[in-house]
Amino acid sequence: MRLGAAALLACLAGLVMAPGLAQARSVEGWRGRKVVDEEGRPRPKVKGGGGGRSSRMAEADKRKKKKKAKKSTSTSTSTSTSTSTSTSTSTSTSTKKGRTACTSILSKAKVPWAVASARPGIREPIEVRGPIAGVEYYTENSKKAPLVLDCALVEALLEAGPIFRDEGIRRARYSASYQVRNIRGTSKRSKHSYGLALDVHSFEDDDGEKLSVLDDYEQGLGDDVDCIGEPDTEAARSLRTLYCRFTRGTIFHLVLGPDDNADHHNHFHLEAPPWGERKAPRREPVVAPTEPRELPEPGDASDASNG
Repeated sequence: MRLGAAALLACLAGLVMAPGLAQARSVEGWRGRKVVDEEGRPRPKVKGGGGGRSSRMAEADKRKKKKKAKKSTSTSTSTSTSTSTSTSTSTSTSTKKGRTACTSILSKAKVPWAVASARPGIREPIEVRGPIAGVEYYTENSKKAPLVLDCALVEALLEAGPIFRDEGIRRARYSASYQVRNIRGTSKRSKHSYGLALDVHSFEDDDGEKLSVLDDYEQGLGDDVDCIGEPDTEAARSLRTLYCRFTRGTIFHLVLGPDDNADHHNHFHLEAPPWGERKAPRREPVVAPTEPRELPEPGDASDASNG
């Protein structure tokens, strides 16, 4: 009886301790050790489980980082593309704004031109590659450098083309075009320094006849009413007609010739203002000023209306 009681107590003790043992073993397995069931047998591995809570957290963190990196790359690419497109558009627009106003006129008139390399002083350097409005500009300079001017002057020569053609002129010989220098006897920059002036010495008509400013221009003729006067030769009449139409018109900002000073005794100095400062081009400049307006007699009522 005593032995039976002892065995019963031992059995009861085993039943009480068994769950604790299984739980301990389970906890040990949870912590990364060998996972067993209540009977002590190894549990089958769960697919994708591999290492418990810490492993799953690591996987979750990795997925978050990957997602964040992808989003960051996408944003960066989008920003970069946007910035690139914006810059490209801005540059394109800027180029358009900087050149279109003048060069589009040249292109429309089929003037052979190209954008020249940058020249100090010239806002919009243009290389002239052919006749302008039917007039070829050439030089006898041994260097044979291309004619490079500011676009504003090229456009002025385009406006002057019909006037040259009226006199049968198809060629014009120039000496000075773009030259960085001062006006003689001053410290002021010449407009040649900005590609806004051209010195033309002679012309050639459709028949090949030469009109020289030095040899054919007749000085001291004309007045405020009749600018041309009465030249002795047809060559002189043509040259004086050009001079009068250009000085009385608005195509050029300044025109100088033999009648103005000794520095221009052998050429016409044709000068244009910068593009933004020029007046609206007049395609048919006047040859001479209109007749003086006849003033009303004193006391005439028609003069009282304008105060």
